[in-house]
Amino acid sequence: MSIPFLLVAALLSGPTISGAINNPTNAIAKLVETEKDDHKLVNEVFLRVLNRPASEPETEKALKLISAVDADYVSITNELGPLEIKLAPAIAEVNKQREEAIAKAKADLATYDEMTKSLRAELEKRREAEITMRQSELKDHEKMLPAQAAFWELKNNPAEPRTTWVPIEPKQISTTNNTKVTRQPDGSYLTSGGKSPDEFLALAHSPLTNITGVMLEVLPDDALPQFGPGRHGDGNFVLSEIGLKWAAGTNLPDLSAKFVDARADFSQNDYSVQQAIDGRVETGRNGWAIGGAPNLQRHTATFKLEQPIASTNGVTLRFSLHQNFGEDFLLGRFRLYVTTSDDPLDFGIPEAVVQAGRAPAGQRRLEQAAAILDYYRNTDVEFWKRKQALVKASDPLPVDPKFTELQNGLKKAEEPVRLDPHLVQLREDSKLSAEQRENKRLVAMQDLTWALVNSAGFLFNH
Repeated sequence: MSIPFLLVAALLSGPTISGAINNPTNAIAKLVETEKDDHKLVNEVFLRVLNRPASEPETEKALKLISAVDADYVSITNELGPLEIKLAPAIAEVNKQREEAIAKAKADLATYDEMTKSLRAELEKRREAEITMRQSELKDHEKMLPAQAAFWELKNNPAEPRTTWVPIEPKQISTTNNTKVTRQPDGSYLTSGGKSPDEFLALAHSPLTNITGVMLEVLPDDALPQFGPGRHGDGNFVLSEIGLKWAAGTNLPDLSAKFVDARADFSQNDYSVQQAIDGRVETGRNGWAIGGAPNLQRHTATFKLEQPIASTNGVTLRFSLHQNFGEDFLLGRFRLYVTTSDDPLDFGIPEAVVQAGRAPAGQRRLEQAAAILDYYRNTDVEFWKRKQALVKASDPLPVDPKFTELQNGLKKAEEPVRLDPHLVQLREDSKLSAEQRENKRLVAMQDLTWALVNSAGFLFNH
């Protein structure tokens, strides 16, 4: 197969060939080092590149390349020297002004730093006192949580709920837009990265044989903006649509389940939970959201199935949580549940809390006691208020804009002086020319090789 001439020409004039010719350890460099006779050196380059000896005129022209290196150096030096002398006073004046500006900027910064040192120390002292106070408030409240949880248990009797919610344990969970989903010790999932639009997909097996509904639980977390439970800057999210497919046993889910009703403990105006089952997935439009919720705490939404998912040996479920609103309106921390209750819209109680409630208080295992305490903590508005207050108090002091302005002023003053572009170029050329002059035979032979490789004689004979 023949290679088109233009492709060959493009290759020869490209960086690959150029790099090979200028390689200081190639055959050209070795030839220059071993062959001391300039005429023989030129002839040998012709033989290696064009497979023929150099003619006398060609040799004379090639030898002129060696002397041209010296001539170039002299020409550049002769131009650079007078220009350096001409511009020296102006450069000296600019450098003087730069040094004065740097000195003034440093002095202004040091003066302001000294003036505000005591104020910053006082502000930091107040910040530390605020942190200590908020830590104490949170610690005191946490001491009261077991007693408050016991009172809640006595009042609400979690052992006999109308609806028991069984958590889903996904064996596989993925997203469509690079969101990272990380399982937490309590079985919930915390998300990070990625962006909307996104779809969270969870594949799980459930031993339940007559599933009537699904619950989505969203939880606050100090890793989220404003403690969440969403990823947007105000802690909100928008669930555009929830979907569910299923299959009997361990088969891959291929049967669509339809939701006919939904209920949430709180819905934002114009973003009711019913919109999460209306079949519409639109950017910037509809879905369930909780913006404006009066308190920071656990929130739940329940979804009723049109027909129960029935199977004698359990089912495989595939949940899809569409979040297409845009920006960062994604779920931050969440957990999914299913139920077999006749009232799947009831918010009910998680199964672990129900089982713990049925065990006598004095005979509960540690995980059972923790289940009730954790559940109560997630619903306790005062706990989250105190934790949020501690995090806010722990924020660093705001940056002093005046101090930043002075720092930027110093950085600006320290910028290098901008010299005349022609002078800069001549300095660079002079440096390169001096380096070439140290090994002018090699430079000349590299130039010769480059010229021969791009000649018609080389192109048509190779």
